[in-house]
Amino acid sequence: ISGFREGRVMNQQSEEIRLYFNRVRPMCRELFAMAFAICADYDGAEYALQRVILSGWQGSKRLMSKRGFREGLRAEMRRVALTRVNTADETEWDQYGADELGEEAEDVLARAIAHEDAQTRRVVMLKYGCTLSNGQIARAMAMPAGHVEQLLSRFHRRLKRRLDAGERGHVDQRLKEICISRLAEGGAEMPDMGAIYRNFEAEAAANYSPVGHFAGRAATF
Repeated sequence: ISGFREGRVMNQQSEEIRLYFNRVRPMCRELFAMAFAICADYDGAEYALQRVILSGWQGSKRLMSKRGFREGLRAEMRRVALTRVNTADETEWDQYGADELGEEAEDVLARAIAHEDAQTRRVVMLKYGCTLSNGQIARAMAMPAGHVEQLLSRFHRRLKRRLDAGERGHVDQRLKEICISRLAEGGAEMPDMGAIYRNFEAEAAANYSPVGHFAGRAATF
């Protein structure tokens, strides 16, 4: 009987782990892109992604609604990635430039971002895509907060010159939508998700605490 119960627990554990990962996997591209923008280091971003996936499993986030789950993981990514920033002068991040516009080429705001230099593009992505404060951006980019404010102010002045009067409404919201959309589409090549899952599965199983009826509930979120 004890062996049967142990088998049931192991099956429940495996099912809950699988269902949780299936739920978080569609967000991994956005989360990794956030991490890469914040860390400016591929290995640091991969580490942050693994930590955030595990953190979501260990905490109450896995029982949140779809929107709460996503926002909870984004908030956790901001926290974790800021501990892994690459403060070297040379960074690996240089994303979303003019040569990567693709189908968004006709969007005035997307085009404006794409034609900025890499430093300004990163500041804009951290501000509107990752929703970091100016102070957090300064920390991620190892620069004074005043310089971040200058870069954003100059970007907005250049943007204003590009836009017609009728296009200037709700600019911050539109910038946020564009930047988050780009994060969701991804920039850098994703890590091996098979390896990410295997690492997560091993750590999750080692720290397993069953949640009543999670397997049944997860499919409905």
